[in-house]
Amino acid sequence: MKIDKEALFASSIGLEVAISIGLGMFFGWWLDKKFDTSPYLFIVFFLAGIGSAVKAVIRIMKMVDMRDETEKEIKNITENFKLSKEDFKEDDNLPD
Repeated sequence: MKIDKEALFASSIGLEVAISIGLGMFFGWWLDKKFDTSPYLFIVFFLAGIGSAVKAVIRIMKMVDMRDETEKEIKNITENFKLSKEDFKEDDNLPD
């Protein structure tokens, strides 16, 4: 069974989004408690977590798009190299 590395990587995006936002919220909450700045640091780190999650989603989208383009290029190349029996009709060594 062949494992598709890109698909496995893309399937982890939900976990990466949740962890980015969750860690941002936790770290902001913890700093707010430590410095008594509630809710300002919580909001800042929550937004930073969302930014990190968006960046991760964009990275996955670019990777998938690049893969699609590569597959199209490979398909075009292989279609140009298809040979038929007519291409060898002058060759006597080919079976009928």
